Amino acid sequence: MGCITNWMYAGFLIFCIFAWPVFLIETTHSTIIVILLVSNSLIAINAWYQCHSNELGFFQGFSLIASRFMSGCANITILYLPFILVAIYFVSIYYSIIGIFYDRKESQERWIRLIVKLVDW
Repeated sequence: MGCITNWMYAGFLIFCIFAWPVFLIETTHSTIIVILLVSNSLIAINAWYQCHSNELGFFQGFSLIASRFMSGCANITILYLPFILVAIYFVSIYYSIIGIFYDRKESQERWIRLIVKLVDW
């Protein structure tokens, strides 16, 4: 029985999605950090809104992917799972752009198909 579960990987990803500009405090001007925080948060909130549905939530999708790709050893899993989750986040940003121009339902369906395809893989 391990102490690291799938929702911890997904939760850490969500934290990093919103908080990565804060880590630039020592090297970047505060105005740029505020602009990055606002724009990054708007992008993340839009991706969350466009892809989230009653059938499969945004966080739930990341949690399912994390549970599917866990190797059983946290030291091995941490070498590859964050990269997979970040790639899926970038795909969700693409889906959210599609949702802006077409329909939110299209983004939700694509999100569900992606998660189901990766979980069943």
